[in-house]
Amino acid sequence: MDIVDYGELLARGMRAVRAGKNEEGKKYLAFAVRAQPRQTQGWLWLAAACEDPNQQKDCLIRVINLDANNLPARILLSRFETPDDTVTPPFIAEANTQARAFICPQCGGRQRFDPEEQSLTCLNCGTSENLSPTRSAADDEKRLSSALLKPDAGHWALVEGSIKCENCGAITTVSPSQQTANCPFCDSPKIITQSATPDLTPPNAIAPFTFDLSETRRRIKAWLGEHFFIPDDLNQLGRAKELRAIYIPFWTFDGKVELDYDAEVPHQVPDMTRKSGTRTEWKWEKFFFDHHVDDLLVPASHTVKDMDVKKIAPFDLKALKEYRPEFLADWQAEVYQLSLADAAVEARKQFHDNAINGARRQAAIRGHRGFNLAQVKVYEPTYKHILLPLWIGAYTYRGKLFRVFVNGQTGKIGGETPTDWVKVALVVVGALVLLLIVIALIAFFARR
Repeated sequence: MDIVDYGELLARGMRAVRAGKNEEGKKYLAFAVRAQPRQTQGWLWLAAACEDPNQQKDCLIRVINLDANNLPARILLSRFETPDDTVTPPFIAEANTQARAFICPQCGGRQRFDPEEQSLTCLNCGTSENLSPTRSAADDEKRLSSALLKPDAGHWALVEGSIKCENCGAITTVSPSQQTANCPFCDSPKIITQSATPDLTPPNAIAPFTFDLSETRRRIKAWLGEHFFIPDDLNQLGRAKELRAIYIPFWTFDGKVELDYDAEVPHQVPDMTRKSGTRTEWKWEKFFFDHHVDDLLVPASHTVKDMDVKKIAPFDLKALKEYRPEFLADWQAEVYQLSLADAAVEARKQFHDNAINGARRQAAIRGHRGFNLAQVKVYEPTYKHILLPLWIGAYTYRGKLFRVFVNGQTGKIGGETPTDWVKVALVVVGALVLLLIVIALIAFFARR
């Protein structure tokens, strides 16, 4: 074998396995793991090339020994317990699914979506694949009535499945290269692996991340600097392991609402008993109000609430891109936990409330009094399933969980911070001392 470069050996082995030439792939991969025995990717592919179940298992155990939190290996080992199962690489795309590998065609290294360059970049050799231009999906609306009667036939392939946090209940996608042992929402290590859920409605639009971890840390550091009463030792938010990027699922709704209402309108009528010669008479009249709804956001997450989203809003929904799996390369996405039907109920309620409030404001501006709602009509709403980017800092301070959210598109920050009551007390005492000094000085000069 005249090839000594690990990347080349791995790439050749992978190509052979993908082509069904397992024996050829096994030779290349055996040399690859011999050259770099601490690289988990070579062992994972070697497991896929081996036909002997015991050899497969040995390769996977080597991965776990190198990295106990390697999720692909853990998942494959769990499946290995079923006698009829054979190990297949979790990152090989099947012909009938959108799940695919993000493997560098040059060296076989892992590819990752680069938010600053908006490209797919190899973490090994730096080869970059530009994802632009990506078609805008801002206006890709689907008819709600049709979707509720007949759910989307498409499938959102989650590559290898998902993980569920036993602490907060969050469900997030698993990327083949991802190795995480903590929940991105509550920082809990209590996670369990789940199999892929093929009947999930795929997103049709995404707002990609626009900045990386280092920029996020810089922004959070500046934000913390604006809060005087936080503890001095609160620096853990700046650590990489305490900050996680994740796409949050949302349903958006467009529609038109029309309503009829009755209100009392003032009329001046003749009255010769008054000096002015007129008096005000209130009469009920019918009025019309229409309201157009554009991109009403309904969070499809049970872990990120609407009030959390409002703290970091707005998102630029006109900049939505057509969903492509490449945007999730080495990034997590939460699986929606609120169905389209349930989201539609919430959206309809908000449609009604917003329209009624708008009609009341209209009546008040016109000087009307009284307000009786007659009828509300919602005309053919449309929807989108979208993913929006968030950086989440979850940390525990003195036994209490705090979370900070960073809008991954705009950089706006919202969240909670603990209060250092010692600082508060010192400020209060300092203010009182200063006040006493001022009073004493005033009294002193008043006697002179």
